[in-house]
Amino acid sequence: MNSEFIEVRRDLTGVIVSGHCMPARIELRYDAADAYAVGIRLMTKRQHPCLEAGSWLLARDLLREGLTHAVGDGDIRVRPITEDWLLLELGVAAGGPAEPVMLIMAFPDVRGFLDATSDLVPYGTEDSTIDWQALLDS
Repeated sequence: MNSEFIEVRRDLTGVIVSGHCMPARIELRYDAADAYAVGIRLMTKRQHPCLEAGSWLLARDLLREGLTHAVGDGDIRVRPITEDWLLLELGVAAGGPAEPVMLIMAFPDVRGFLDATSDLVPYGTEDSTIDWQALLDS
């Protein structure tokens, strides 16, 4: 499979909790060339200068398991808080917010994103997208 440039992206609105709650634009990104990972990026707006941009990379399986029960240990934790909402606790990111971020996202948005990633690369087949020879040669 030539997985170069094959990706799934979703822009959505969530809620960031940091002393008080405020809306946040969030980009979820999945690239078949890095099939085990999901990227999360907070996108800042000029009207929210206190909200710094930040990016995190986490395991797709961690995000998927977090839909049903609390998972993660350390810098990234995911858990459902109701049947409609998911909580991500994200540790300090290089070049991002100076403090950990608590991010609330709608369950259907995250489930839809993960379903689209699974359509691209089914769970359990991630290793088939990796060019092992190129990695060994580098």
